[in-house]
Amino acid sequence: MDYLPAWSQTPEAKLNQIEELGLVVGLNRLSNNCWRVQTNFQEFIAKTGPGIEDERSGLLAIGRVENGPAVPRVLYFDSDILVTEWISHNSRTRAHEENFGRALAWLHESTTDEWGAGSSWIGACQLESANSKSGVEFYRFLARVLPPSGGR
Repeated sequence: MDYLPAWSQTPEAKLNQIEELGLVVGLNRLSNNCWRVQTNFQEFIAKTGPGIEDERSGLLAIGRVENGPAVPRVLYFDSDILVTEWISHNSRTRAHEENFGRALAWLHESTTDEWGAGSSWIGACQLESANSKSGVEFYRFLARVLPPSGGR
C-alpha cells in the first residue's frame, strides 16, 4: 500500500485516514477489532488488536506451502494493524470440497524445522506457546501447560 501517507498512531485513526483519502465506499465492522473495507478498486480486511503478528506469520507460512490451501495475501502490516485481501465466498460444491481436502493434505504433509508455537492468541485470549525441535518435545510441553482433560 505504497500510495498511503504516513499512518496515524491508533488503529481506528488509521482506518479513518483510509476513509479520508476518499477511496472507501464501504466500511463494515465484522467484530470488535475487524473491518471489511470496500474501496473503489478492491475489498480487504483490516484487523487490530493482539495476535495480528501471529496471524500475519501464519498466513505467510501457509501461503508458502506448495499446493496448500489458498490464504489471503497480506497487503499491509505494522505493530497494530493487519490488512489482508478479502476472499469472496463461492458456493460449496463437491469439487470445491475435494480440492480443499487435497490442499489441506498437502499442508499437513509439509515439513518445518519447528513444532508448535504458531499463534499465541485465539481472539483476545492469550495462549502459552513454545517452539520445539520435534513433535515429542512439543507434546511434552503441551502436557505440562494444559489442564487434565478429566478422563475424556
